[in-house]
Amino acid sequence: MVEMKDLFMMFVCINICKIFLFKEVNAIDNRHCAVALDTMRIVKKCPLNLKEIKEASKRKKCDILAKTQNCTEPEKFKYHCVVNGKRTAFVEVCAPERRMNGFCAEFNILGARIQDQYRTECKPSCPDFYQSTEAYKYGECYNLTFDKISTASSTFPNTPELKEDTQELQEDTQESRKLLITILSLVILIILLFPVVIGVILKRTKEKRICRTMEIEMDRLNI
Repeated sequence: MVEMKDLFMMFVCINICKIFLFKEVNAIDNRHCAVALDTMRIVKKCPLNLKEIKEASKRKKCDILAKTQNCTEPEKFKYHCVVNGKRTAFVEVCAPERRMNGFCAEFNILGARIQDQYRTECKPSCPDFYQSTEAYKYGECYNLTFDKISTASSTFPNTPELKEDTQELQEDTQESRKLLITILSLVILIILLFPVVIGVILKRTKEKRICRTMEIEMDRLNI
C-alpha cells in the first residue's frame, strides 16, 4: 500500500511540473511576436495625435505586414510608438494591439510584445482600460521617459547612445531565445525521464512484493 502511494505521488508531481512548463512555453509562444521585433526602430519622438499616427503607420507599412504575419489577426496588427522596457528610448513598431490596464504602454524586447509598463501608472489620465494603439493620447507616459533619452536623431545610426540601446535590444532578444530553449529542454527531459522513473519504481515495488511473499512463506515453514 505504501509503495502504491509513493508511485501515485510521483506521478502527480511529475504531471504538475509538465503542466506548469507547458503553460510557460505556451505563454511565451502565444505573445512573442518575432515579426514585431524585426520592425522595431528607435525614434527621436513619438506621434502625439491621430494624424501623425496615420502618417507614421503608412510610412512603416504596418498594414502590408499585417497580411503576412502570423502573430494575430490582420486587423489587430497595428502601428505603435511607445517606450522601451527600460524607459531609455522611444521605439516605433508594428505589433499586435493589446489592452492596457491603466498603465503606460511599453514594447518589451524580451517578450517581443506590447505590454503594460507597471512602473509607470498614468492614472488619473489613463482610463482603467484602453487599447495600446491609443497610447499617444497619454503624453505623461512619454514625459516620464523624455528626460532619459538622447536628443540625437535616430537617423544617425552611429550615435553612441543609439548604438548602446541597439546592443541592449540584441542582448535581450538572445536572452529570450535562451529562456525558450531552456524551458523546452526541461519539458523534453521530464517527458523522457517519466517512463524511466515509473519503470524503476514498479521494479522496486515488485522486488519488495516478492521479498515480502518469501518472508511470509518462510514464516509458514518455520511454524
